[in-house]
Amino acid sequence: MALVYKIQRSDGLYSTGGSTPRWSKKGKLWPTKQALSAHLGIVDKGAYKADATLITYELVESVVDTRLITEVLAEKALSAAARKAEEAERREKWLKSQRKSLYDQLQKEFGLGPTE
Repeated sequence: MALVYKIQRSDGLYSTGGSTPRWSKKGKLWPTKQALSAHLGIVDKGAYKADATLITYELVESVVDTRLITEVLAEKALSAAARKAEEAERREKWLKSQRKSLYDQLQKEFGLGPTE
């Protein structure tokens, strides 16, 4: 069982920590009582009004997925191969457009047309 801490204002915003804390939707999470105590030791007097509340959360560990590491590595390799293939295809299209552009330019410059 791990406990973590946040400081919340009455409007629902959370402290960002530091010596002059600001308030945000996410705020700062203090992972230990010692870290929270250190913060409270440096915070400016009056930074926390009477409407500030210390909230203690219990982190509950639960398994959300289990997979063989070989499956994960295979997916990663497949993704890398797919990215390389897409990159090669984009490069080939670009090279083809460059050759076409050069061909058109040479046609204009030398009056070359299709040969029969």
